[in-house]
Amino acid sequence: MTDQLIKEIRQQNDAYRKTIGLSIQDVDWDNTPRGRCVMTQGFSSLDMFDKFEALNRLRNFNDFNYENDPYSEHDLGAFKVNQHDIIWKINYYSNDLEDGSEDPSNPDITIRVLTMMLANEY
Repeated sequence: MTDQLIKEIRQQNDAYRKTIGLSIQDVDWDNTPRGRCVMTQGFSSLDMFDKFEALNRLRNFNDFNYENDPYSEHDLGAFKVNQHDIIWKINYYSNDLEDGSEDPSNPDITIRVLTMMLANEY
């Protein structure tokens, strides 16, 4: 994959991730890649305040390095909320959500699915 494609994927991942949990009027939908956010059973079981803090930390996450971002796509991160180790991961799917995207840099054929989970569920 070329550096330009990786840069486009990274920018789209950041733009999408920063919209998670925002109200509909706070998002520039014309310039935000399409996506879904899902959570595992463990993450779902956290209390409302921990989930809110995790979504806030997700939107503001910027601690990317070679260990958590070896391909420079900004598609994976981890942080701690209270005593909970949280991991998030973005995967790229085709528009029908049946297969992986043929080109994650093309927002017209890609839906991003961001999964929030507890580290022990990974």
